Amino acid sequence: MIADRDRMLEGLKAIGFRVLPSATNCIFAAHESVPGEKLFAALRSEGILVRHFNQDRTKNWLRISVG
Repeated sequence: MIADRDRMLEGLKAIGFRVLPSATNCIFAAHESVPGEKLFAALRSEGILVRHFNQDRTKNWLRISVG
């Protein structure tokens, strides 16, 4: 799982995401130019479920589980 998480972190960075360091099975990521709410809706429409927290400090961030 660690290798999968690290590969996902690098892939997200390569396409413009800012990712926070993680030692868990979750990644906290925000895109440089696309708002979190828009990403959340687009992913959900494709059947990809991530968490979006619509709070001031976290509104552009997604929590992505690696499993």
